[in-house]
Amino acid sequence: MSVKLINSIHNCQMLYRKAELPLSDLTGRSHTLIFAVCEFPGRSQDAIAQELHLDKSTVARALSRLEADGYVKRTVNEKDNRQLVVCPTQKALDVFPQVKTVAKNWARLLVDNISTDEIKLFNSVLQRMHDNATKAVKSIE
Repeated sequence: MSVKLINSIHNCQMLYRKAELPLSDLTGRSHTLIFAVCEFPGRSQDAIAQELHLDKSTVARALSRLEADGYVKRTVNEKDNRQLVVCPTQKALDVFPQVKTVAKNWARLLVDNISTDEIKLFNSVLQRMHDNATKAVKSIE
């Protein structure tokens, strides 16, 4: 398995996202967070970090930037004042369809010239790798 290839694909995705929304002030990682916040509004900042397997401080900084840029609003959780609840603003909801389209187009580009059987096999292997990765992370938490 080539970690270098995985990292390269990820970096290409970030560049693609930025190029496809050139007038937007969103970075590649911001797309991921916009997607998470718009798909499931009202989740805690910690839940988003856990779902995306990102460091809490990384998510906090990124959400702070998105909040400053008017994409999200963070409020204290009424049930637990130690948590911040994250909701999309209208600005995020307006750009969300474009973010989804860019993600779908990227996925289509990745599987160009790959057979359906190969994609099914790859997805199966990728799911098992994901399961192994999450187990590994949970064991060190």
